[in-house]
Amino acid sequence: MDKYIGNKKAILEGIEKFLIAKNIESGLFIDVFSGTTNVGQYFKQRGYSIISNDINDFSYVFGKVYIQNNEFPKYTNIIKEIMEKGFIIDENEIETSTEYIKNKLDGEKIFSNGYFEKVKYGSNVRPLLIVLQYLNSLSIEDLSPEELLFYNYYTVYGVNSAYKSSRGTEGKRNYFTADNAKKIGRIIETIKRWYLSSLISEMEFYILLCALIEEVTLNANVNGTFHDFNRSKLFPNALTPLKLKPMMLNISENAIADYCICKEDSNKLFKEENFNALINKYKESVLYIDPPYNFRQYSAYYHMLNFIAIYHTIDNPIEYANGFNYVRGQNMKNNFNSQYCYKDKFIDALEDLITNIKSKHIVISYYDENNHWNHGKKVISMDGRKEIVNMFSRIENIATYDEEAFTIPRVNYQSRSGEHKKQIDELIFYARR
Repeated sequence: MDKYIGNKKAILEGIEKFLIAKNIESGLFIDVFSGTTNVGQYFKQRGYSIISNDINDFSYVFGKVYIQNNEFPKYTNIIKEIMEKGFIIDENEIETSTEYIKNKLDGEKIFSNGYFEKVKYGSNVRPLLIVLQYLNSLSIEDLSPEELLFYNYYTVYGVNSAYKSSRGTEGKRNYFTADNAKKIGRIIETIKRWYLSSLISEMEFYILLCALIEEVTLNANVNGTFHDFNRSKLFPNALTPLKLKPMMLNISENAIADYCICKEDSNKLFKEENFNALINKYKESVLYIDPPYNFRQYSAYYHMLNFIAIYHTIDNPIEYANGFNYVRGQNMKNNFNSQYCYKDKFIDALEDLITNIKSKHIVISYYDENNHWNHGKKVISMDGRKEIVNMFSRIENIATYDEEAFTIPRVNYQSRSGEHKKQIDELIFYARR
């Protein structure tokens, strides 16, 4: 999910080098704003135990699949059922999909060279490829009202997709093509039925749900987030037929590692049962903090993915969809406003978080531009940096901290269209108890 705001994939190696310079090469890695889980995945591959937390539902799905799961799914029961119904496996497509995932893994910095061969990915991923092939082959004719939900609420053809903005503009939501919306509805209802009837296990279900979420991020008619959509046309990616693809499952060789997945307000995480016991189990524990540091509320910006993530828990999806509000079409019952998105609350929230989570090491990712102190300004101040360092000085059990941030150069891929991509510095702040 490379389009995710604040995605740290570009600086993973820099974070690792920084930790090594601090003599940290193993232990427990606590990712409290896990988002895409890329950071946790990277350190899982390097033998760390992981606590992965994020308040967003889609991130919880990613955590289950990419962090907690440490084996390839078998899909024994459902493959038996679909084969008995006459489904014929296309071996050419299996081969093409296997080659697709190999190429992705070979180019992915999370995984070491030779990972595909080491975990026997080609043969082990076959059951997943069969099930994905079956789901991609499903007809989109004769759909139930539930299966038509995404069509009716999120396409210009839908009977329930009309909106009126706060500025008075009117229109119809334009997230998907008609066929792609119908595919989403049929696939999500199918895997929900499989799961609730015990044809697939919980983890087998989450893996399929993850595949759907990953595809929607690539296929939707949006510019990165789901806070709005292109109102006048469909982007080329949205015109591409929706097709589930195999994901890069993260299998670690560390057979005794702990993997804990949470979906909690980060500042209440320390109250979770066994959380502190897990920290105390490890001599080295790293609290990695990559918080929101501007006004963007992730719950609103990724509402579509959160809805898909919890769809299987909703007894009456149509009734739930009738509660969609705003241009974007979000049911505000599933909304969370982070205190980190407010300038006057940001530092207090950060201090409270660090005070309550008793890790040995604290590492904070930060960025000077477009934060609370620099939003919309042409001249960038260092006020945010100063606030973080001053915060460290106030926390009683901090033994030492770096007064200057460590910088990791990277390209700003969020530079405006048509502009040259800027070289910027990601900042890493460090403290130790």
